[in-house]
Amino acid sequence: MPGNRGKVAVIGQGHIGLRVAVRAAEVGWSVAGYDIDETRVKELMSGLGARDGLETKRLVSVLDSGAYTPTSAQEDISYFDVAVIAVPTPVGVDGSPDLSHIVDAVDMLGKYLKIGATVSIESSLHPGATEGVVASGLAYSSGKEPGVDFYLGYSPERVDTGNKQYLFENTPKIVSGINDASLNAIDDFYLTLVEKTVRVAGTSEAELAKLLENTFRQVNVALVNEIALAASSLGIDVGEALRAAETKPFGYMGFHPGTGTGGHCLLSASSYLSWSARNSSGPPLMVVEAAMRVNSSMAGHVVQQIVNCITGNGGRVEGSKILILGLAYKPGVSETANSSAIDIANTLAGMGAQVFAADPHVQECSTLSDSIAMVEATPQRCAEADVVALLVNHREFDIDQLAGKCRLLVDPLYVTGSRNALCK
Repeated sequence: MPGNRGKVAVIGQGHIGLRVAVRAAEVGWSVAGYDIDETRVKELMSGLGARDGLETKRLVSVLDSGAYTPTSAQEDISYFDVAVIAVPTPVGVDGSPDLSHIVDAVDMLGKYLKIGATVSIESSLHPGATEGVVASGLAYSSGKEPGVDFYLGYSPERVDTGNKQYLFENTPKIVSGINDASLNAIDDFYLTLVEKTVRVAGTSEAELAKLLENTFRQVNVALVNEIALAASSLGIDVGEALRAAETKPFGYMGFHPGTGTGGHCLLSASSYLSWSARNSSGPPLMVVEAAMRVNSSMAGHVVQQIVNCITGNGGRVEGSKILILGLAYKPGVSETANSSAIDIANTLAGMGAQVFAADPHVQECSTLSDSIAMVEATPQRCAEADVVALLVNHREFDIDQLAGKCRLLVDPLYVTGSRNALCK
């Protein structure tokens, strides 16, 4: 029954916070899903706010049962037994962690923090932030002692947007606390939501584990991107080499070239880790920083590939019709945060090209140049374009059919198997 376990306040109703809120409501918690964005709250109240992996029917079900209430009114989170902070933690202009949303959430929770309550953070944090920022902030705003009057821990989100196999509830959940009592409280809460928890010795270790998981991807994506660039200059089909390497059943994990790394997690994780190392007494993380440079340069390489493709066939970039296939930051999702595809499209539009973009998951994008028209990915559109650039390999794209209609095709993903992934 709704509320039989107690009350949960989930701060932040983006794709992470919403998953926690819906799951908690499904298993018997009374959930207040707080977000400062009133438009987002209205969207959720209408049952239309589920995106990228969370079925609308699950959201509608917990709304109808009364177990989940989206709100932008602070007083609606009062008397909570458990609070989960799932707010953005972007990277500052100097690469440092921007914890302003965390601080705001902590200030708000402190007003309503009661004796015996539990607070968990799911947002990405640099090592030491739970104890150094959140604990001290809650102590100041509430007047209560962390680990004694209330329980505090860190349990980083592990949501793989668009993944249909590993969902929130069947992905092992890292849990940690500032002391043993807090660890037990955090573990007890998440065991009501997920199939398995992984207890970690301390919050700093859990924070580092989260950054390590995503930085691992950053480094390996950079490795294959760099190899792809070298293979192209050597006249080697890197796609064929990668497919061969992936047949090894041990000691190798497949990663694929692309236009860079997008989304929130990879950028913030690598930046936070690098920043933490440089602000400690230890050595800088040179491999991590090199990987970030490689991946951030890939959008420029792809733009140059497209330019070379046009000029190498006697054309000019200005006035050329370029069709971009894919705007999301990865296949199968609608999120465009830090998407290299959007940077590439905007750059080409700024060079005077007539740019068109097709993405079955992205209906609109505020960061896309106004001069870029959204169209459908049809064979006719491909035939009309001077160049087609495949930047996101959405399942909905019939690549074989579309590629067959292209005059010139740029494929930095090596999906089509063209020898140098440049021009067909």
